[in-house]
Amino acid sequence: MKAPQFLSRISWFVITLGLLSLAKPVSGELVAKIPQVMNPFFLTIVDGRIYIVENSSTAHLYTIDSNEVAFVKTFGREGQGPGEFGFMYRIRALEDHLDISGLHKLARFSLEGEYINEVKVSIGMFKGGIYQIGENYLVGDLQFSAKETTRTIRLYDKDFKLIREVGSFKQSYGLDKLNLVSEVYSSRVVDDQIFIIASGDKSIVTVYDKNGIQQKEISLPL
Repeated sequence: MKAPQFLSRISWFVITLGLLSLAKPVSGELVAKIPQVMNPFFLTIVDGRIYIVENSSTAHLYTIDSNEVAFVKTFGREGQGPGEFGFMYRIRALEDHLDISGLHKLARFSLEGEYINEVKVSIGMFKGGIYQIGENYLVGDLQFSAKETTRTIRLYDKDFKLIREVGSFKQSYGLDKLNLVSEVYSSRVVDDQIFIIASGDKSIVTVYDKNGIQQKEISLPL
């Protein structure tokens, strides 16, 4: 095996492991000691900043340096207007802003917690499963029926008109369909690439370009 090929495969393996990691572990004792936090819902840590969602509708911003945490501000509030949330599902920290998904909206804030703008989401999405990629949107949804659930990952244009379905996964109900291996089917966007992570009996990461065209498939050992 040539060295460049080997290094390339190692790089993809490292990237994939990073994508499979859904959250950074944080000391519960540290969070418990942070002021202003009474009912934390979830948190995001990036580049010396901690964003903690409180009561699912507001967020606290802290800076962290060594073992010291400093409160900066609280942003967002309960409601349906600009910069308001009925529910904050996810804070995604990008290079120069935050994307915060809520009920039927995707809001943009600065890294310092200042409201910029938002877009109303007119299609179904499950628990804030939306990413902006260029001018388009990658949206994850979940449909239920009497016998199965179907997870879909679809690419929409800026007006939320369907471009294509990138992937789907069906899971059946019933004791005869019981699977003791935890199954994951989710998406991530990194720069201009889409990653779909599927794990169960085997783990596979499928890579797509920003137009939803498949580029490669990576199988991971369990």
